[in-house]
Amino acid sequence: MNVQTAPINDKRKKAYQPVANIIQRDTHLETLTAFDQNRQAAYSEGETRIFNVASGMKVPITFSDPTLPDCPLVFANSAFEYLTGFRSSMLMGSNCRFLQGEDTDRDEIAKIRNAVERCRATEAIIVNYKANGMRFQNLLAIRPIWFFPDRCLLMGCQNEFNFGLRRRQIERSYYSQFENAAQMCMKLRDQEAKARQALVMQAEAVAARIRNCILRQKARL
Repeated sequence: MNVQTAPINDKRKKAYQPVANIIQRDTHLETLTAFDQNRQAAYSEGETRIFNVASGMKVPITFSDPTLPDCPLVFANSAFEYLTGFRSSMLMGSNCRFLQGEDTDRDEIAKIRNAVERCRATEAIIVNYKANGMRFQNLLAIRPIWFFPDRCLLMGCQNEFNFGLRRRQIERSYYSQFENAAQMCMKLRDQEAKARQALVMQAEAVAARIRNCILRQKARL
């Protein structure tokens, strides 16, 4: 099977370093982000604690700051590194569009941008590219995490979600060759919908855990 790749841009060349078992390795939070060196934006103790909670999760998680120009990344855990091949310390202060490529749906990006500008929850399945140029479908769930009424960070949960790519490959390659191709596609659509629902529920569970941590922090004040 041919794997579609995109040209590796400068950001990918600098950030891509193959890492084995990256989820199991120690996470040095100070190198990931408790402080954005480029924009000199310090994060509160409570926010840093939330980063520590997210750093131990196996779900690929990022946090971006909508109060800064271009809504840059301020945190990414090691599961995100494992998924994308990008080293987090090279990406802090950058907008997540470095994952986009020529096949990324502009309508889906517009929907995400609209939610980000309003600090609202949304989900989208978009074509992204790993650091080595490999294309994958990313199920992105964005959830606002409010620390105070006027302070919000945007949490992004990412998951590789290639059901649609496999289904379209079957539709293109085998639909006219097999009598049961239609049933195969319907079954894949059903599996795709169930998997999407499960991953969105997973993102909700992660967001709930983060919010509960914030509530516990406030209760101790």
